[in-house]
Amino acid sequence: MRQEIFKPGQIVCLETEDSTLYGEVIQIVPRRQLCWARPLTIVSRQAIANSSFNPDSNLEMIDLRSASDLLLPIALFRSSYDTEAIGILAELSSLELVSDQHQEFFNLNNFVRELCKNNQDKF
Repeated sequence: MRQEIFKPGQIVCLETEDSTLYGEVIQIVPRRQLCWARPLTIVSRQAIANSSFNPDSNLEMIDLRSASDLLLPIALFRSSYDTEAIGILAELSSLELVSDQHQEFFNLNNFVRELCKNNQDKF
């Protein structure tokens, strides 16, 4: 199976059983098969399924725009669909940037732990 190659600035996703993290590609490290990505938000998969990403949807999002960057195997990422990315970015831009770094660290840490636990074969 051919490995998907991403471009800087592209919106990508990481998925666990109950959440999807959306992030922006900063750089690809092809030699090590790693993706350096800047997290934007975590959205519950249930909220994604129930939302049409319109401005009135009140989609519950965890703002990660001030969180630490990630450096993870490319195989964990997928491209976000245009309809997803546009809705997520529009919803995210309407949020006021609130920097609770402790809460961001906690949310991102929990997400990455679950992701790693469920994808040990990709490390």
